[in-house]
Amino acid sequence: MEIEDFFNEIIEFLIPYGELGLFLLSFFNSSISPLPSEAVLIPLTLLEPENALWLAFIATLGSSLGAVFGYYIGLYGGKPVINRISDKDYEKIDKYIEEHGLFIVGVSGVSPFPFKLFCIGAGIFNLGAKKLFIVSFIFRGFRYFSIALIIAWLGDEGAKMVQEHMFVSFLLISLTLLVSYIVTIKAKDYFKIKNL
Repeated sequence: MEIEDFFNEIIEFLIPYGELGLFLLSFFNSSISPLPSEAVLIPLTLLEPENALWLAFIATLGSSLGAVFGYYIGLYGGKPVINRISDKDYEKIDKYIEEHGLFIVGVSGVSPFPFKLFCIGAGIFNLGAKKLFIVSFIFRGFRYFSIALIIAWLGDEGAKMVQEHMFVSFLLISLTLLVSYIVTIKAKDYFKIKNL
């Protein structure tokens, strides 16, 4: 059995469980699973477009709680990673992550890149579980509500559009958020220096 067939079987197994299947996949997608939540969110939203907002909420809640689970994996299991980093480098990384880490984790929640790695990293650098939950809820919520609303509004055509363009769309949104954040930081630094 190929890995793709195995993943498809898991998805087919979860879909009949509806909201519970969506919640579980979303939870594990933010901590340990390579399967995307959209694999269940899209077909469920097509089946029940009137429940699109509720399904997006379930995916968001599951993902946010899964992010906290991933955080604790990093917090308690990340020592080997930290032990490989020199004290000097750790201080630099820790300072950078303390200043910008939650935003980076948030953007990763919209991006097509593995969100779970950023959640585990948040635990390794102890960014705070409550803060991570809130940031995850906002950014993952944006992702899931966008998908659910497009499908509820456009039906099969919306699902096709999401599946074909999701990677590029969320990559562009993520890059826009990052560039905006960097420009804001640079502008604040510039005006701070000018006012001295």
